[in-house]
Amino acid sequence: MAGITGEDFLPYVQEQIKVRQKVLGKSDKSSQDIVWENGKTSWVRLISSVNIDGQEIPGYNKETNEDFIEFYFGGALFRQQYLELIPEDYSGNKLASELPLSGGTPLNNQHRFGITDSTSTLPGIQNSQGKGGAAYGLGGTEFGIKPMPGITGFSSKTYDNGSVRKAEVKIVAHNKKQFEYLESLYIRVGYTMLLEWGNSSYPKSIENGITTYSSTSDIASLSLKDDFLEGSGKGVDHFYTKISNNRKISKGNYDGFLGRVDNFSWEFDKNGNYNITISMITIGSVIENLSLTNNLEEVQQGNSLNPDKTQSTALNTYLSEIDFYKKSPTAPAIQATIAEQTRGAITVIDSNYIQSLDFSSLDPRLNSTDSSDTTNLDLSGFGEFFVPESIEDDDQQVIDNLPKSIEEEPLSLSPPPQTVGNGPTYKGYLDKDSQKILGGYKGTKNVGCRIAFGENSKTTRTYVRLGELLNYINEKLLIYDIENRPLISIDLDQDLYCYSNGYQFPSDPSKVIFSFQASLNSTGTSNDVDILPDLPKFHDNVNGVKVGRVMNLYYSTDYIREIIKLNTDEGKLKLLPFIEKLVGSIDSLLGGVNKLRVRITDKTFISAATQSFEAVGEAQRNISSGEVGEFVETDALAISDSIFSEATITANKVTEPTVKQVIQIYDEVQPYEKKKLLKSSTDDSILNIYGFSQNFTEGSFVTDYSFTTALTNDIATEIVIGASAAGRSNNVDATIFSKWNEGLVDRILPKKLDVDQVKKEGENSRIEFKNLTTEYLNFLKQLQRTNITEIGIGNDNSIILDRIYTLSDVYIQAPQTDSAINSSPLFPSSFSNIQRSFFTKALSWLALTEKTPTPFMGFLPVNLSVTLDGLSGIKIFSKLTVNSEFLPSNYGETLEFIITELDHKFENNKWFTTIGTVAIAKLFADTDPSVVFNIGKLIEESIEDFDRRNNSINVESYFYSDQSIVTGGSSGKVTIDQITEALNSSPEVQNKFKGFLSGVLETLGNGFEIRVNSSYRNFRDANRVYSRTLVPENRLGKALRSPHMYGLALDIALYEPIPGQPGLSTNLIAGKPKEFFERWQDLGIVDLANDIGLRWGGVFKQAIREPGTGKVIGTKPFYDCVHFDACPSNWVSEASILQSGIKSFFPNIPLVMTYGYKTNFRDFGIGTEIYDSISLKDYLIVEKGTLSPSVPIIIKQGSNAKNVLYKSILIDGNLKYSSGGKTIDLFNKLTNSIG
Repeated sequence: MAGITGEDFLPYVQEQIKVRQKVLGKSDKSSQDIVWENGKTSWVRLISSVNIDGQEIPGYNKETNEDFIEFYFGGALFRQQYLELIPEDYSGNKLASELPLSGGTPLNNQHRFGITDSTSTLPGIQNSQGKGGAAYGLGGTEFGIKPMPGITGFSSKTYDNGSVRKAEVKIVAHNKKQFEYLESLYIRVGYTMLLEWGNSSYPKSIENGITTYSSTSDIASLSLKDDFLEGSGKGVDHFYTKISNNRKISKGNYDGFLGRVDNFSWEFDKNGNYNITISMITIGSVIENLSLTNNLEEVQQGNSLNPDKTQSTALNTYLSEIDFYKKSPTAPAIQATIAEQTRGAITVIDSNYIQSLDFSSLDPRLNSTDSSDTTNLDLSGFGEFFVPESIEDDDQQVIDNLPKSIEEEPLSLSPPPQTVGNGPTYKGYLDKDSQKILGGYKGTKNVGCRIAFGENSKTTRTYVRLGELLNYINEKLLIYDIENRPLISIDLDQDLYCYSNGYQFPSDPSKVIFSFQASLNSTGTSNDVDILPDLPKFHDNVNGVKVGRVMNLYYSTDYIREIIKLNTDEGKLKLLPFIEKLVGSIDSLLGGVNKLRVRITDKTFISAATQSFEAVGEAQRNISSGEVGEFVETDALAISDSIFSEATITANKVTEPTVKQVIQIYDEVQPYEKKKLLKSSTDDSILNIYGFSQNFTEGSFVTDYSFTTALTNDIATEIVIGASAAGRSNNVDATIFSKWNEGLVDRILPKKLDVDQVKKEGENSRIEFKNLTTEYLNFLKQLQRTNITEIGIGNDNSIILDRIYTLSDVYIQAPQTDSAINSSPLFPSSFSNIQRSFFTKALSWLALTEKTPTPFMGFLPVNLSVTLDGLSGIKIFSKLTVNSEFLPSNYGETLEFIITELDHKFENNKWFTTIGTVAIAKLFADTDPSVVFNIGKLIEESIEDFDRRNNSINVESYFYSDQSIVTGGSSGKVTIDQITEALNSSPEVQNKFKGFLSGVLETLGNGFEIRVNSSYRNFRDANRVYSRTLVPENRLGKALRSPHMYGLALDIALYEPIPGQPGLSTNLIAGKPKEFFERWQDLGIVDLANDIGLRWGGVFKQAIREPGTGKVIGTKPFYDCVHFDACPSNWVSEASILQSGIKSFFPNIPLVMTYGYKTNFRDFGIGTEIYDSISLKDYLIVEKGTLSPSVPIIIKQGSNAKNVLYKSILIDGNLKYSSGGKTIDLFNKLTNSIG
């Protein structure tokens, strides 16, 4: 599946891994098994593409002043003379055929052997027996009998995630003549070489404990030497395909490298040997330096409006034709506006009619009145027109000379009448000689679109589909061989997917836009937003997985020109950086949740040039393994390599699969449900890294491995956050690292979480997120008002009508009218930050609530490297599944390893493969991604909240509490009397709070749920509140200084009510933190409290104490905005006196309550009711602002033995009591427990 990382290994690779490991794990090995296990050897072969032949060279005739090309054979004659090959004829490939390099240099596919007795220096020299090529004496015997040249080793490495592959081959020549031969064949910068290598023997299968091994003929059949020597005109794809097929045939025991020599070095050593090193690079790497500055000589470098204007590049010419494109040639005669003649004014462009590239007939011939000539137009009588924003100065002069009637007024977008007096008729298409403009896929209708932004807009912008733009580059601007085949092309597969949450929309639609549909109603029954519905979808659903189709992005021609300008250096625009910048800009435009990148890779195609779609589909169905992709070229069908197991294609006209190198766009951020996309038909093959498998049935052919991390400072910070905040940070990608820390506590700094701080931050984050969601939805609603204007109307329903899409409420530049809409914000400047913030917080919120990592870190710097006995067929970006028994189990649970490096080396006659990986975050086993990362669900909930807010406005405000002391039982609505009954019974306190609560209802009006969260607190309630921040020994003192302990305070919060569902609302309107300080004041609640004589906690101060001494050195604000109490202003000093009085009246309260706080109210022998036996609610009498203590109430009164005992312990201070004739002393038990 194109662009998806984490595919399984190809079936034959998985099979070979299993077979090798089973052989190595056998307890009863055969002699063949033992020989293979202990005597593994490999082979390598290098073949040159150099022919000694004539060449075409340019010439110039000074007399006739003419350039010409002639075929010159003098160079070939010189080369044979220089190498002393005459009188033998070594023209063509003969020299290359006699000097392929391996461990030596075989002759006619036979190993050389023996010593020569000839003085000849020719490569084909025979041995003294005359029975084959000589291994000694090749190149002459002037300096003694020297062995033949050969390869001493090689290595290959991948770079840039597999985009570039390099090989380095080390060769030795033993005399000067050998060196001269090799210098002509192999030390040739820019020339193509074929490097092949493989294992000399390998296990093919194992059944019933018996292993079948490869034969000598199996190995010989893999050679591509003869094919390569006769490869003239076959093209590079032929050899990519052959190499791929050989990998499969050999079950991963053969590999090849087709590359060009890009560097070399050699040295002459003291033994008289020439040690040569040649460096090769994949042919596709030339694309890195390819510039798109070439002009198309066969076309006019202008545009339909101003054909004489020279364009800087062919790419600019293409963009110009997109800007000024007109209708399809099948359109009947229709009326025209100037907009059509100057701009084209088309939204849907039909590429069925524009297959060639010829701009010579695009002059509209503006002065003609001949209506029979479909390209001659009389523009009189047409006044209103669009001015294209990308117009050039010269183009503007042409427009300025056109007749204008109402220049100042905006364009009326209503369709023109069917007839306009004696005005001209107009077909407005490209005639038969000019239908080669835009290229495009066969069968597609959507090359580009045209859009106007803002109400009363006078301008339009033109957009081109990314797939069409890249297809044009494929067809016209790459490097091609003599058969016009590109050496490398751009992958245009419709199955090139990127991450989609279904709601990304370009934050700057002046640059990029696409078809976009979204439901903004809580039922989800209709698409309130429906942008460009005729264009192919970007957001799509494939096999139940949300994906983005990369090729269906539409880029503004102006923005493409901007990228061209920014990436042009000294007049050169390099292709690869241009594409990287083009797709890389999507990351920020779509909210920062994508990481689009570009790579070079191999891809398998099925040619279907003469085959109908249906027949090709039938051929696909006859392939027995894997899935087939969709059409990605004009004449080709791309499919996954994995479908080629032992199956064959049975449709008669479908040719063999072809492997090509392509530039491919991929997204580091992958759909979490990608398994549904990949549809793997085989089980993962697990590579044993260390020792035997768990059941001792499989061994290991891994020779080395390493597991390393290379953390950036940013990620290291995230890990610290994950450790210290259990992953609850603003960047919740730390969750993956917090999973590693699960169950572990730092002994030195054990208190990692401040619960109050966590609650405060969580509450603030939820409020911020809700506000952010509302802003985001409001922006989406700007997309609702979309108008489609059909400029021309024909009587043939089958034609593609010209359209302009107008996004009336989206402004990408300052409004040009004096209406109220001038206050509208510019869409790009506002929406970009809001969308990015919304996606970050939404997905982080989902990840946090589900305790799973988000996918948006892309690749993590956690690397596993494995070296194993040589194996081919492994692909970059495949998933490496290893036996992770040697790793901590959490690593296997949280990480998935993706292959990014694939290196090979040949040393000591053995082939080794090294696999390098990076890690990506893996979903935890119990996570359902369709639930976890459902942004749509969040948005629907926000829409429901929005609808509910509208409904809640008319709800009569009410009080609600879940505090049993207020409700008397279960939670629910409560009355003012119920609330005040739970407070101090002093008349002054009762009157103040009754007046306050009545005033709250009157002041707020409708639409509020007033939630009572705390009133009077007993000793148990106090422990619940203060256990979050205080050790048990300090909780009682804090409790006794709180107004809540004496029934003098209420904590209330304001929520948006849900009609008929009290207590279920999560939409907090006014709460405790600083963020609500002004809101309480704005609502009038603070003034109400002040008028009645209640204190407000929003203005409380907190002491700042000197470290070490505890001395108070200042104060700072302590925002307790939900708190209202009837305490005097000098409460702090009064509270200290009260605390001392309580401890004096109840001498054993500190001992008993501290024991309870430390042991979670454990029974120490007399029953747990003692903790609830005292109430301080009415301990104070409040009168005229003065506090008078009274006798505390013992809740349990009477002759009950326990009540008597509790009174004796708490009030009388007696810790001894009699039970069963024994005296029990509680002092030691209590003090030993609490210290």
